[in-house]
Amino acid sequence: MQKTTSQSPGRTMGRLRRGALVACAAAGALSAACSNLLDVDNPNNVIDTALEDPSAATPLATGAVGLTIRALNAMLDVYGTASDELDFVGSQDGFFQLDVGNVGNPGLQFSDNGFLQMSTARYTGDLAVKQLSAFDAKSQLVNRNDLATSYLYAAINYVTIGDMFDDFPIASDRAEGAPPVGEAKMSVVYDTAVAYLDRGLAVATATNNAALRTQILAMRARAKYSRAVWAKVNPPTRQTGAAQPVASPLVNDAGANADATAALALMGAADFTLTVQPTPTGTAGNNLGNDLNTRREVRIGQAYATPDPAAQGQNRTLIANGQPVIALNDPITGQPDLALRARVSTLINGGQFLPAIVVSAREMHLILAEAALAQGNTAEFTSRINTVRAFTSGLAPYTGTGVAPQDLLVHMRRVNLFMQGRRLADMYRFGQRDARWQQTSLAYTMRGCFFPITQTERQSNPNQIPRPLCEG
Repeated sequence: MQKTTSQSPGRTMGRLRRGALVACAAAGALSAACSNLLDVDNPNNVIDTALEDPSAATPLATGAVGLTIRALNAMLDVYGTASDELDFVGSQDGFFQLDVGNVGNPGLQFSDNGFLQMSTARYTGDLAVKQLSAFDAKSQLVNRNDLATSYLYAAINYVTIGDMFDDFPIASDRAEGAPPVGEAKMSVVYDTAVAYLDRGLAVATATNNAALRTQILAMRARAKYSRAVWAKVNPPTRQTGAAQPVASPLVNDAGANADATAALALMGAADFTLTVQPTPTGTAGNNLGNDLNTRREVRIGQAYATPDPAAQGQNRTLIANGQPVIALNDPITGQPDLALRARVSTLINGGQFLPAIVVSAREMHLILAEAALAQGNTAEFTSRINTVRAFTSGLAPYTGTGVAPQDLLVHMRRVNLFMQGRRLADMYRFGQRDARWQQTSLAYTMRGCFFPITQTERQSNPNQIPRPLCEG
């Protein structure tokens, strides 16, 4: 992926001027040699006006995709650790704080990094949509699929922000800070995502691009579903004693159901996924793979996979017969869950550049299974659950007995959406806690707390950043 940057000539020249003056002062005098330091021509500097050329469309769209992948990679790292999916085992206190449930701390370097990466991706995605839409309106866009792709990945950014942050300064523009959206209004990010996807779908339909249509419809189903989940867990609720589920945890959203059905019609019977992967040159970021498989600051959570007691610091998953030893059993067979084993194996054997699943056929079926359960349609629920189970060889079908339907739904979401950024919200709405959360932590005491606006933005944004609701 090519990363395209933009900055105003004034800001660029200001930095060059300050650097030149510092260098000259360090030399002791403003010599004749220093008088020409500003006469430079940096071929790597890209200014705003360059993006007004239609030839910039594909690089800008590609760069926006790369930044989205980098941001997802950074946020899954911290989101997984804050939930029960990853356990801290390294030396970084920031990961420890996340692991014990202190999700609302704005000073943690890892959530701060995720916020910064997400802010960059959001800005660049919006810029790509703006520029390519302008080119398209003037019939200057060579490949209209670039525009549809830009709408899709900009929407992915907005849905991720809504899923993982309690507040966000959406209107901030590089060096120009803006007030945050406000915690009570954060559902608007899902509305923006849906609007983008509506436009992207129109373009993909016009270009007859079936692959993009499938991805966009699936993502739109997820955006509408996620907006309904957001409403279930917001505002956050203080809890004492045992964790409590929300009063009505099941989602049955007509728009999400319609889009999931339409997406599945295009997917057919395939085990479809929209999977993205960071690369050494395309995304300039690999936080999750680095922290899981290289630095080993985190490992697969003990609730899911058994640690290797012989490994240094017990920071690796136990392997037997070439497969990870799974600790979470399938509620129907009573055996280690095979779907989870396949996903864990992919993650622990994937090295530094780990693929991320954005949306899938499994998730579409699970959205529809949940809606059916909410409607009392047990036949439809069973059919959808068994379709998902059939994607994993060796899993026996559900017959409607032996496990409560909602418990089975929670388990199926847990293993089939593992490390996809869904688990923490599910824990909150279904009344579950990580055994590693401290009883004084926000995650433990405040159902519905996610990540705040972090320290770098708080220090640099001149607008007032309100105290998060999750801090009480």
